[in-house]
Order: sequence, then C-alpha cells, then structure tokens
Amino acid sequence: MSQLQFWLQLAALNKESSYLDELSNASIFSSSVDSLSDIADTPDFLPADSLSQVPTIWDVSTGSSAQDKFLPTGPFTGLEDPVSSLSSTPLLVSYQSQSQPEEEEEPEEEDAEELGHTEIYADYVPSKSKVGKQHPDRVVETSTLSSVPPPDITYTLALPSSDSGVLSALQLEAITYACQQHEVLLPSGQRAGFLIGDGAGVGKGRTVAGIILENYLRGRKKSLWFSVSNDLKYDAERDLRDINAPDIAVHALSKIKYGDNTTSEGVLFATYSALIGESQAGGQHRTRIRQILEWCGAAFDGVVS
Repeated sequence: MSQLQFWLQLAALNKESSYLDELSNASIFSSSVDSLSDIADTPDFLPADSLSQVPTIWDVSTGSSAQDKFLPTGPFTGLEDPVSSLSSTPLLVSYQSQSQPEEEEEPEEEDAEELGHTEIYADYVPSKSKVGKQHPDRVVETSTLSSVPPPDITYTLALPSSDSGVLSALQLEAITYACQQHEVLLPSGQRAGFLIGDGAGVGKGRTVAGIILENYLRGRKKSLWFSVSNDLKYDAERDLRDINAPDIAVHALSKIKYGDNTTSEGVLFATYSALIGESQAGGQHRTRIRQILEWCGAAFDGVVS
C-alpha cells in the first residue's frame, strides 16, 4: 500500500474532507523530487518469497535530484576522523591529567628505596676490641646485627705487635674472638669452633693466618688448612708472609707421597677432595685421611681451618 492510499483511507475513516484538501496541497506530495514516482518500481526488488535475501533501503534506486537534496553538501561535522578526534576528547584529556601525577611519583619511590638502603646497613667498627688500626676499606653490617652487642673480651693476644698495621683492628677482633672461643672445651673434650663470616675484601685469609700464628706462639706448632684448590697454597704462604710469619712452612699434601710423614711442624695444606683420596700402590691400601691423621699425631691440638 502506498503512502497516498494510506492517507486517503485515513481521511475517509475520519470523514474530514478538509483534511484531504490539506493533504493534497501539502508540499510533501507536490514536489517532483519528493514524490513516490522517483522510487524504483517493485520489479527492481528481489522476489518477496526469497527469504535468503531481504531488500534494504540501499536497494532503492533514486534519481540524482533526490540524492542532491537528501545528501548534505557541506563537511560531516559528526563523522570526523576518530583517531584525530581522540586528542580533543575531554575524557582522554582528563585521563592524561590523572596519569601525570603517577609518573611524577616515581622519583619519590626511588628516594624512598635509597633511604631504605641507608637504614639497613651501618658502618662496622669494633666496639669491644681496642687494638689495631682502622681497616683500610669501609666495612658495613646490617642494622639488625649492629643492634646486638658482641660478647666481652676475656682473651689476651700473644701476637708481638698488634699495632704494627699488618693486621687491622677488624681482623684482630676476629682473631681474638676465635682464640677466645677455642679456649672453651666441649663435653667431648674437643675445643669449640669459630665461624668467620666476613664478606669479600675483609681479608679472611690473613685472619686465618693470624689465628695460626697466635697458636704457633702458644706452642701449637702444627695446623691444618683446607681449601678448594691447591693453587691457593700460594695465597696461604703470602698471608703468613704479610703478617711477619715467614718461618711457618706450608706443606702441600698433593706433593707428598702416600704414607710419607717426614714433614714435621708447620701448616699442612690440602683440598677437600683430597680427604677421599686413596692409593693401591705396592699392594697396600693407603688413604689421604689416614696420612693426615698420622701427620697430626695423637697429641694434636692445633688449628683446623
């Protein structure tokens, strides 16, 4: 049913002839452009019984005059480029203004982290030991350890010159506490041990050399020095030489034959892997651990480091 037929039937139902006159004189039907004659005939559409293809308004072919009237000639203000229009969108502007303070807060977080590192570590200075000169490098400890006071010192060192500078105050403190702990006898009759947990650069090798020298001066002429590599034997000799103890000989176990215990006093240097070494030469079963025990003797009371 066309629009004109619809309006005519509506007018007939309402019985208003004056309204029909208004409809006939209305501009919506008077213009040739707006008339329904410009719309394509029904044969231009697809058959109505074809359900797979439903006609749309784009299937209607209109004249050029109708297109000129309905299509706007000016620029489409409402269809701007979405990418270019995003920069002027108030929502995006407000989002950017909110994200800027987060970027400005990053330096404050870094400052907080640096402040945290400053509070965690503190310079370490011996508090109970008063001998020796200051360590040449800066040494720090955690704030938790710095809040724990060390034990009182009851041991007196036998080292000849504590203020000579070959051993720093920090190294002398470790030697003092180690020898003081060695004076404690366990229920088994063995001496108590001492753990040196200093970091790199503090000079643990020289501290061990100082402990060996202290026991050597106390009459314990034999000591054991274990390490991971045989090459560190030269470092042990250097450390003993640096603390003015060159007379203490260092014997490398790897250079001694199985069963040979001719070496007397000094330091027997061996690796951890040598403790499981064994030999079947000459039809006799010999092991390094037995060789070490025979070298120490039953009355051994020296340092094991």
